[in-house]
Amino acid sequence: MTGVRYLTPAVGELERAVERYEEYSPSIAQSFMSEILGALGQLKLFPESAPVLSGKVRRKVLKKYPYSILYGIKSSTLVVVAVMHHRQEPGYWKPRIKRSDAKGI
Repeated sequence: MTGVRYLTPAVGELERAVERYEEYSPSIAQSFMSEILGALGQLKLFPESAPVLSGKVRRKVLKKYPYSILYGIKSSTLVVVAVMHHRQEPGYWKPRIKRSDAKGI
């Protein structure tokens, strides 16, 4: 994989999650971001290691936090569709893959 690209809504989800954790403790927020970055690093090396959730979208479950990274692979780039909290309504992210910047996932 050559890179990682986030859909705009996924960026907002990540920012909100970090902000929530920062309210508790900056070190927790930092740990959360480290886990996100570590998971993305692993996915760049082994992009098909996470199971398919729906269509071509895969789900990487974080180990320490109740979040998953939902992503697709497009032209050797990981496209992050959502940074989903596990209490989020299933499938809320599906309309995002119909956007022009996510077509082909």
